[in-house]
Amino acid sequence: MAIKYPKMGICGLSCQLCPMYHTDANSRCEGCKSKSRMTLGCPFITCAIKKKEVEFCWECKESPNCEKWRKHREAGAEYKKANANLYLSYVIVVLPVHA
Repeated sequence: MAIKYPKMGICGLSCQLCPMYHTDANSRCEGCKSKSRMTLGCPFITCAIKKKEVEFCWECKESPNCEKWRKHREAGAEYKKANANLYLSYVIVVLPVHA
């Protein structure tokens, strides 16, 4: 599967909003679609990209009722900001490509 948006997380959070993307520590994340992260056992990578072959959770037909995705979005302050922008990101970034 080709990755079209490497700096937009599978969950919909922009890498730019994630504190792990900005840290200088060894735990710095280069984005969940980076080569190093794709080899890890992330449940979102496994579910969305590897099993369902979608780039984002919101593209999955089960997303409206996905408890794992809902809990993940409600987990931190950065997601509270992101929840307000998920739809906007989808409309601005994804829809024009598929139009």
